[in-house]
Amino acid sequence: MGPCGSWNRITMASEADRSKQSQVIDHHQCMAASLPQELVDAIVDYVWDDKPSLSCCAAVCRAFRARSRSLLFSSIVLSDAATCRRLYDNILTAIPDVASLVHRLEIVDPIPKDPRHQLDDTWIASSEWLPATIQLLAPHLRHITLTSEGYHYQNHDFTHVFHWRKASAELKAALLGAFSSKDIVSVELSGIVIDSCQGLFELLVGSSVKTLALPLFWHAIPGCVTRPPILPPHSRPQPQSLSVRLSDCLVNYMLSPYVAIDICEVTDLTLKVPGNFSPEIRPAATKLFLTIGNRVEKLVVEENIYFGYIPDVFQLTHCQNLKVVQFITTVYTMDNSYWTYLSRMLETIAPNNHIEQVFIKADLYSTGNLGNVSEWLDWGDLDEILTQPRMSYLKSVRIELSIWGQVNDHVDDWVRKGLPALQKNGVHVKMQSLSR
Repeated sequence: MGPCGSWNRITMASEADRSKQSQVIDHHQCMAASLPQELVDAIVDYVWDDKPSLSCCAAVCRAFRARSRSLLFSSIVLSDAATCRRLYDNILTAIPDVASLVHRLEIVDPIPKDPRHQLDDTWIASSEWLPATIQLLAPHLRHITLTSEGYHYQNHDFTHVFHWRKASAELKAALLGAFSSKDIVSVELSGIVIDSCQGLFELLVGSSVKTLALPLFWHAIPGCVTRPPILPPHSRPQPQSLSVRLSDCLVNYMLSPYVAIDICEVTDLTLKVPGNFSPEIRPAATKLFLTIGNRVEKLVVEENIYFGYIPDVFQLTHCQNLKVVQFITTVYTMDNSYWTYLSRMLETIAPNNHIEQVFIKADLYSTGNLGNVSEWLDWGDLDEILTQPRMSYLKSVRIELSIWGQVNDHVDDWVRKGLPALQKNGVHVKMQSLSR
């Protein structure tokens, strides 16, 4: 756990209890007040990832208090109502200066132990202390994450998820205030239920967010209606990094003239392709690159590839300034269709591209003993594509394979061969496999 490690109950209890003993240990504080700053920094750096020790330093020695507290409270994770209440009562109201130290807030609604819990049981929606806590922290926040880990069934049936429309007015106001805080740079919203894509993005109107992640969200009702925005275009955030879970309505909304964010500044784009992603939307999603393709420098594609199925590729013709491409994939297949898919997509890149790095991370699921490994791990086409003149800027290729199922010794032999043509051209190639 690093300096930005999550704040925990030990921190809260120790800080609150020991602060009450300050008069008893004043003589220790006076003695420590004259310590050289270099010694203070060295001691705090030594225990920077030891929360109980940092808490003791902050409570019993004034010289250590500022550095220790900055490490203890830089990042806070709230995962239940009781923790939120203790933070508010024992820390934020008792020691007001702590609020200015918190730069990262993660609000998590974990999957319940009892799956029968329903929507109204989410602590995020029901906690009476959460709105006040967010309001105290909002002016100094730089990063905020709201994650609901509930379930989604068919026909818009949700179990234990955070429903924005049913949230209290106080909670909505607090979250909107945090999203539009002057220092906010990143927002992640995952697993929440919203009326429409437009409603989701309009939560961020007026925000200065530079990194926006929307890995998972659902609609409360069928359909997704887009209407002219109420607020002027100049209030739209301009994220530079965007991570989204693709859906038909999301692509249509982002291509509409009413989109509530300015996607033309995006240079880092992550596309998460769900398993139920309709094939018709891939060509539509490609249209995103007509708008932002020339700006994108890093592209990440996360998806699943199923037995014998080679999906339509995303056309990357307009991504002329790409420098980094990453494919993170779960593969359920016993042939080389995955490598064919990657080769086809890379072949769509414009001849005058600037790609320097290609990273492939794949979980390969085997349903039986691998017979002819060359038929399954045949990346010859990939090797050929990456050695074409269009890839003249390419410096490194990294492939990480996690193979699940029965694996024979020939897999390691095949991986060790690497990409011979590419390596001959002087490109650094790193390949590794892990059998599970």
